[in-house]
Amino acid sequence: MNTVTVVVPTRNRRTLLTQALRSIVRQRAVDLQVVVIDDGSDEDMALVCREIGDTRVRVIRQETPHGVSAARNLGLANTTTEWIAFCDDDDLWSPEKLARQIATAREAGCDWAYAGCVHVNAALMVQNGTPPLPGDQMCRALRRYNAMPAGASNVLVRADLLKRLGGFDESLTHLPDWDLWIRLAAHGAPAAVASPLVGYRIHGGNASFRTDEMLAEVSHLERRHQMRADRSRFHRHLAHLCLRSGRRREALVHFARAYIRVQDGYALIDVTTDLRLIYEHAADVVRRRTLGRRPPAPPDRGHDPHASWKAQAQAWLDECRV
Repeated sequence: MNTVTVVVPTRNRRTLLTQALRSIVRQRAVDLQVVVIDDGSDEDMALVCREIGDTRVRVIRQETPHGVSAARNLGLANTTTEWIAFCDDDDLWSPEKLARQIATAREAGCDWAYAGCVHVNAALMVQNGTPPLPGDQMCRALRRYNAMPAGASNVLVRADLLKRLGGFDESLTHLPDWDLWIRLAAHGAPAAVASPLVGYRIHGGNASFRTDEMLAEVSHLERRHQMRADRSRFHRHLAHLCLRSGRRREALVHFARAYIRVQDGYALIDVTTDLRLIYEHAADVVRRRTLGRRPPAPPDRGHDPHASWKAQAQAWLDECRV
């Protein structure tokens, strides 16, 4: 049986943590351990974990908050299994996630793996998502932008390798996961599962975007890894996150900054993605304001090339709601 530890950093998000843990303990065909790192919560997160009713879940509490990277590294230090994975307390997993990642990694001879991701709203309805890049393309893309869907909630890696690499860099506030993926890619290509197995939830409680600090860390990574980051894509990423979390004015600012740097390169799919996201956001607002009535579909809505792929994710997300 494949042994894997899942590390879940959390702080004061009882309801979100409960939903995340319920999706984690449903994992199939793996010998599972779950370590919840309580990063100085005011709430009783140990009680939340006991209410899950699964003895595989244990809690390590830090009385003083040290940040998400330190919490993940503490979980890594308390890992004895062959594999380790991370899940943020506001994200969700398909019950097949870990088993399929491990199987794909073993078959490909890889030491780390990732899967596809969809963005979901508070009602666990799929908002957007596209299939992930293949492993070799992911390695190249990581030297331009953080191409990993859903960030740390996606990646599975051999625990001994991650310990040798030193885990997450705690000196980085905003981009420690990107830095780690670059270091992992230098070790070897990952295995990719081309199915939507991670639900990345966008909500009002997502971290704020301190753009100046984030840009400073982008520059730091460029120097550290001798690469050139795609800043236009960086601002589009921030625009998408702002839009999905209801920060419309911030989204417009980041879209503008992205298009100012048009020399970084745009493809038709980028424009299509932006327009579809804006429509989906507007449609969601209309639905909420009209008590669920469906707004008219745009002319191209029936031609979404990833509609079937998103439907796969919606099927297991519906189970999470139950």
